[in-house]
Amino acid sequence: MPTLLNRDLAATVLLEAAYTTDNKASKKYGVSVRSLQRWRRQLADGDPELAGIVATKKAALDSAWAEKLPMALARGLQALASCYGAIQEDAEAQKNPNVIHALAGAFRICAEVHYTGKVIDARLTNGNSTADRLFGSSTTEGRSNAYPN
Repeated sequence: MPTLLNRDLAATVLLEAAYTTDNKASKKYGVSVRSLQRWRRQLADGDPELAGIVATKKAALDSAWAEKLPMALARGLQALASCYGAIQEDAEAQKNPNVIHALAGAFRICAEVHYTGKVIDARLTNGNSTADRLFGSSTTEGRSNAYPN
């Protein structure tokens, strides 16, 4: 006799498996890998109710990590600042090419994150003041084609 599908459980296990492995997700929720694979096929075959629950749960997961990201970035910057401070006190570290390379890499990553945020803001504001400051223009005519709207 076929069992009734608990779509909420199926959606939870499917999402867990997407971020870990089928075995880990199945074990965590006490279901078989075969059930997980069946639910994955059901989702792929277009079960609208399951798809809706998966989408809702995924949006909640995305929101949860997105809310934690600014604090994680702030802590990472604090740690990086601490490293910079320690290196300023260590003459040998200042001459070490590996240390210089690591600091340059960390600085580059920070700059990329900063400017990526500015580009995203500029695209979202579609040419108003934030975008104008980013591109150094009071109109959108001077914008590079590298950042189309």
